[in-house]
Amino acid sequence: LSVNKVPEGAMPLANCYCGYQFGYFAGQLGDGRAVSLGDIEAPDGQLWDLQLKGAGLTPFSRFADGKAVLRSSIREFLCSEAVWRLGIPTTRALSLSVSPETIPRDPLYDNNPILEKCAVVCRVAPTFLRFGSFEICKNTNTHGSQAPSLGLDEKMIPPLLDYLIEYHYPSIKKLRDANKPKLECYLELYKEVVRRTASLVALWQCFGFCHGVLNTDNMSILGLTIDYGPYGWMEHFNPGHICNFSDKGGRYAYDKQPEICKWNLNKLAEALGTIISYRDAHQFVEENYDKFYNQAYISKMQEKLGLYTNQEEDSELVKELFATMEFCGSDFTKTFRILSQIEPPSSVDNIQLTEKDLEILQKLVSFSADATTQASWFKPSIPEHALQKLKLLREMEPAAYRLLGIKDGMLEIEEARARRSHELSSMKEDERTVQAREKWTSWLNLYKKRLTSEAGLTSSEAIAERVRKMNNVNPRIILRNFIAQGAIGKAEKGDYSDLNRLLEALLNPFDDNPAYNDFDVLPPKWAARLCVSCSS
Repeated sequence: LSVNKVPEGAMPLANCYCGYQFGYFAGQLGDGRAVSLGDIEAPDGQLWDLQLKGAGLTPFSRFADGKAVLRSSIREFLCSEAVWRLGIPTTRALSLSVSPETIPRDPLYDNNPILEKCAVVCRVAPTFLRFGSFEICKNTNTHGSQAPSLGLDEKMIPPLLDYLIEYHYPSIKKLRDANKPKLECYLELYKEVVRRTASLVALWQCFGFCHGVLNTDNMSILGLTIDYGPYGWMEHFNPGHICNFSDKGGRYAYDKQPEICKWNLNKLAEALGTIISYRDAHQFVEENYDKFYNQAYISKMQEKLGLYTNQEEDSELVKELFATMEFCGSDFTKTFRILSQIEPPSSVDNIQLTEKDLEILQKLVSFSADATTQASWFKPSIPEHALQKLKLLREMEPAAYRLLGIKDGMLEIEEARARRSHELSSMKEDERTVQAREKWTSWLNLYKKRLTSEAGLTSSEAIAERVRKMNNVNPRIILRNFIAQGAIGKAEKGDYSDLNRLLEALLNPFDDNPAYNDFDVLPPKWAARLCVSCSS
């Protein structure tokens, strides 16, 4: 596990794959610092691929050294286990080994490299095949990037698909064994990848997880969360939150994740297009992805809100909840956790907020971001003086304006952001508190009215069971960046006490254990300055 010995029977290898990175085909990529030892079979018959990340040079290391630093290794180790414990499909982390060796890294890409300790994570998954594994035969693009197995689609792709069906997609294997034509089985496999991917990203959105770099080479063919780099967990709710310092355009922002995964699935359809019908695959995505996503999303949201009957108004209730959270900049995790304490009304005629509800209301208000912090979120990406000049150019010289490639409506969106930023910057905190209180009061009244549709919530036993269920789906502890950084800072000095304690807390995220109280806190203002990038 620490890369000092090749285990008996192992056949170390590094996977070759390609990928679309930030929307552009990058050609050959591959495992530049990860080595797979091979599969092991668990007692239940499940195959697990053991992969050492940070194991050193591979044929795909390019100009890098194949090493991983302790900082990024701790982040992957902790987050993969935290995500698994929340019930989100993911690769797992088996071990973390620390080396005395140090290597230079420039985590902020600012030409100020620092020496960091090396480490190796042994991560496990049924397979580490990804969308990019099927792009190795892709044709050259306009930028000249070329896949390494160009033109070998019929030789390279079917064996990969057959392997997946044989070992990882038992439902498709049954179809194959029942003599369903092979090409139809391949299409059914693709459809299942679409369903799994839609369900996966729905869970990310429900728990406030931001992956950070959803390139096609970072998308698991099994629908797992994979490649924990510049990820982040939503704290003060901002749908446009960008967790990756390298993502200047916000391509992989929180609210863009569902659409980006759909885009990636269409790219996978293109990669398989010489084997299966691209038209059929693309049509399936367009007709079903949003449906799969919405079903998984609203189902999990109903669980998080303690709603166990399906009502038409639930989607609107969830939409209004997030609108309230956005307006207030509410802490994502704390908001959902505390909603279990709202008292269900005895009847539709008795939905007014109780004394206990008012206490919860006050706490919800206290979870809000301050006006200055929220104002910074709405700072327009185009300077205000430039906005006015661009509007004038659009009016006076429309042909010249079109050459700039600015999307329709972009200037109006930027102007609205600037107005909101000014409004928040000039707002007094007591005024802000009043507005937040009004917003939450309005939503809580909707919520309590909806709870009247839940039968049997009148006895103390039924109410206690509802609280238990909600607290088992709404975590108390998440891996906040500033908390992770504290554990990393100590570990880099040889003190692993906080790391071990944090791992224990993340493996028990729903517990009200007072031993974890220091991990159940709102982020301090300085935490907003923490940056994670593709080198993280």
